[in-house]
Amino acid sequence: MSEWCYAVIKTKKEGQVNYELCELHYREGKILAHGEVFTNFDRLKELKDSYKAMAEAFEHPVIEFRGGNYYQGKKKLPIGSW
Repeated sequence: MSEWCYAVIKTKKEGQVNYELCELHYREGKILAHGEVFTNFDRLKELKDSYKAMAEAFEHPVIEFRGGNYYQGKKKLPIGSW
């Protein structure tokens, strides 16, 4: 049975370096493949900063989206416009 974890994968294409957060699939300590890119940046610091911002989301209540509206518990949240 294979296992997986998140890993930062560094790639270089046409001279452009990218740091990608991906699922890494492995079995018995051997890499099988990495999955679809979750997010990527051209600098490792940007990826780290983004990760910190994403982790902060777990410190806030879950926001539910249903029927074109946003809710926090039973409270309907106001929607703005771009």
